[in-house]
Amino acid sequence: MQRFTIARHPPLISHRIEFQKIPTSKLAFPSARPQITHRVDFSEEKRNVTNSRDSDLAERDASAPLPFCTCADGPAKDHIQPAGVATLSEEDPDRNANSQEEIDELLDDLDYSSPAKIPKPAGEAGKPNCGGYNLEEELSGWTEKFFADVSKFVKIKANNLLDTGVSYSGQTLEAISMVWHQVRRRFSILDKYEGDWPTRD
Repeated sequence: MQRFTIARHPPLISHRIEFQKIPTSKLAFPSARPQITHRVDFSEEKRNVTNSRDSDLAERDASAPLPFCTCADGPAKDHIQPAGVATLSEEDPDRNANSQEEIDELLDDLDYSSPAKIPKPAGEAGKPNCGGYNLEEELSGWTEKFFADVSKFVKIKANNLLDTGVSYSGQTLEAISMVWHQVRRRFSILDKYEGDWPTRD
């Protein structure tokens, strides 16, 4: 007697799609295939737009009134003020004074004397693979000797002025600010960095 083995059909991962050739006579569109995109000569279109724009500008310039001119004697005598446009003297004087005061306040808030400081990079120093940064790479403009000098000076001042048995968060604000003030006084380049982050990190 002969033995038969039954193999299971492999599972179907996707639907089976059968492609069949359909005669062109049965297709809904004619044999001349439609264009997918319009054939447009953009250089011709651009020339037409440019020519029409130039002619519009020429017409507008010919009909436009002369611009308002303020001389030492005041406005030109023959200038015609457009309807609906108020001069400063016709407007509400309180509004002019208030707007000038607001402008003065805004200008006072802006500090033009000090340039923008270099911001601290995102993350923590010494953790470059965890979203932080490498301090030496961020300060690549510094020489190795200068970087070592700053680090050494910070360490000396921290040992002298801070309680090394307590963490940074446990130090007094006065002691910390004294360290950073002395470091900044010694190395004036640190004034360019926002919040003295090179020495704090």
